Amino acid sequence: MSVDPIFVRNMLLVSLSLIFLYMLYSRYRQQVRLRDVPVARHAELITLEVAYHPARLRVHVRVRAPEETVRLRLLGEGHAAVREWPQVPVGSGDHWLELPLDQHKDGTYRLEMSTSTQRTERSFRLQQA
Repeated sequence: MSVDPIFVRNMLLVSLSLIFLYMLYSRYRQQVRLRDVPVARHAELITLEVAYHPARLRVHVRVRAPEETVRLRLLGEGHAAVREWPQVPVGSGDHWLELPLDQHKDGTYRLEMSTSTQRTERSFRLQQA
């Protein structure tokens, strides 16, 4: 029984191409997981609500670490710090934080939540009039 060399060459080309495509897909899937899946011990900023009379922010934070210190800052245009609240020590679980907005002008702001291992920003619009 003789094996046709053209057939062997074509089979090798097809199998090597499939292996190469599988490697590319595996690396892509790994990169997506590293970029998009949150780290299990990070704090999550679940909800950011603006309440009025008096103006304040209601922040829903989910913390997975047993003890974490959350630092909250209000950023204006150009990411300049407008207001910084005292650090809040929280345990694991869901927490609602109320932050007063003292006499800030209407406009678009960012709330920055940071812990020892991360920093998260969310935009919101303050419109009191």
